[in-house]
Amino acid sequence: MEEEISHKRVTIVLGIHLLVSMVISYPLWTHINRSFPSTPIFPIEIASILQSLSFLILALGIISSLFLQKEKILWFVLGGFLLVFIMDVHRIQVWAYQGALLYLGLALSKRFKISSGALFIIFAGTYFWSGIHKFNPGYYERVFPWLMGFSDFTTPLGQSKILATASAGFEVIIGTLLLLPKTRKIGVFSAIFLHAVI
Repeated sequence: MEEEISHKRVTIVLGIHLLVSMVISYPLWTHINRSFPSTPIFPIEIASILQSLSFLILALGIISSLFLQKEKILWFVLGGFLLVFIMDVHRIQVWAYQGALLYLGLALSKRFKISSGALFIIFAGTYFWSGIHKFNPGYYERVFPWLMGFSDFTTPLGQSKILATASAGFEVIIGTLLLLPKTRKIGVFSAIFLHAVI
């Protein structure tokens, strides 16, 4: 029973996170005010109305999962993710595929007795890989300066290779902290801090 309550909480937090992230990045999902082309997995032209409809299907599935944590709804959400990813590979963002993987874990949780603690492995792996992936010249030369370029105060910080390395290392540390039950709370608060700053 306690595990079921924990899965409900994970589903609600995950669903709200995904919906907010999709609203913030709506041009990626809906083709409204979009300044870059779609890149479907298969070389076919997909009408923008179908692109928006696929987003609506996914969003309705996520909203439904907030209220009904039924296995069929979780699979519906996974199908929605698959549909939007096939229609445009730009949508395969870290937070989006992490959400899809967590929905997969939740959908399989009863059948394979997956604990909510095991779902932290997905979070930990994502942060760990995200940090490791940033140890490259492209991150130091283009991404970190762009990330820090949101104000006159932070723009010069974007040229610091030490800060860029520290930001990547911080994500690796978060991933490591999330793996261990004793340090998991510190990892969660560290991740919240990271996203509050970003």
